[in-house]
Amino acid sequence: DILDETSCVQAVSQVASHGSIDALIHCAGAGIAGSVEEIPLDQAIWQFDNLLFGTIRMVRAVLPKMRQQGGGRIILVSSVAAAIPIPFQVYYSAAKAAVHALALGLADEIHPLKIKITEIAPGDTRTGFTDARRTAAHHPESPYRERLARSVARMAHDERNGMKPEMIATAIIHELERRHPHILVTPGIGYKILTALSHLLPLRLVRALVRLLYA
Repeated sequence: DILDETSCVQAVSQVASHGSIDALIHCAGAGIAGSVEEIPLDQAIWQFDNLLFGTIRMVRAVLPKMRQQGGGRIILVSSVAAAIPIPFQVYYSAAKAAVHALALGLADEIHPLKIKITEIAPGDTRTGFTDARRTAAHHPESPYRERLARSVARMAHDERNGMKPEMIATAIIHELERRHPHILVTPGIGYKILTALSHLLPLRLVRALVRLLYA
């Protein structure tokens, strides 16, 4: 249970009792859709607890063992939404952006310890995430109601027609096998181009395109 620090520590200790911990692949998570205004604060906190603090709990649990054994690999799965925030999935995007910052900063902290970290930032992927996504309740007269419904429908369509999860798994395996792994990997040529363009194009244009698709 990534929401329970004791559970995380116990799980790592159980694995460590059988030998070394060569790698942590952290891909657990969940999502909630809705407007920033209407998603209850406790659900927003739940989103960050899952995506950010769940990641932190697992990283903190494995680091002592990896330090003692003289190295290890950490793979953190974030999202393209970390670089290109999605309206009506803002808390998810913000939490993934925090995971991105965590990965980059942590990479520098653990560099002398021979512990290497890679952030995998996928785009839309066909997994159970789509059906498990929570949608916050809203008032029938909510000013966001129709746009939220369209946005969630677009997200679901894109995810169900997205990359196969095997593509993400292959990217992870490649990084684990590399002697000098990348710090950030975006699987899929389309998402590589999309992410690059988000940094090259004027921000106003990027956000206009995002609104066209999701808002």
